[in-house]
Amino acid sequence: MILPQPTRDNRAIEVPLDRITAPLLDALALAYADDPGTIGGLLADLADAVGHRDHLDRDRAPQQREAAAAWADAAREAVEEHLDDAVTRPVRLTARAAHQLAGRLAALALRATGTAYVDRDGDRWVATGQTTPRGEPVIACPAPRTADDAGTGPSHPWTLPAVRAQFGPLTEENTAA
Repeated sequence: MILPQPTRDNRAIEVPLDRITAPLLDALALAYADDPGTIGGLLADLADAVGHRDHLDRDRAPQQREAAAAWADAAREAVEEHLDDAVTRPVRLTARAAHQLAGRLAALALRATGTAYVDRDGDRWVATGQTTPRGEPVIACPAPRTADDAGTGPSHPWTLPAVRAQFGPLTEENTAA
């Protein structure tokens, strides 16, 4: 599965695509080693098609760009015909995996934006970057105003709807610069 992660500064989300691109490049290298003339020619055709498409002015030549894009697609498909099917088929996620990925992205995006929520008692809730087993973003109140509200051990995995229902209304606070 593709696992997104926060950047070092926690201001953006990275989706490491090397799990997809590495096998694709490996398959391309093997295909080229097996038949450099054919694969080299196909790659040169693809480079020409992409270069032509990218050279066209977006505003003045939309039909020409569409034709050039179709040429590039056909050239790309010609290369893909020589690659292992395992690396050219689409990434498929189960419904559960897609839901978990979406939750993880939402949790990381919430953390990256610096969004926090203040409840009716003045406690500040922030994103943890984690998700529940169902894929819902988890938020936490790391420093409750009342000492008795601070527990010991792992925190309950609060979700935004649960916090809103229990401690709402909530005020959104964006602290990102």
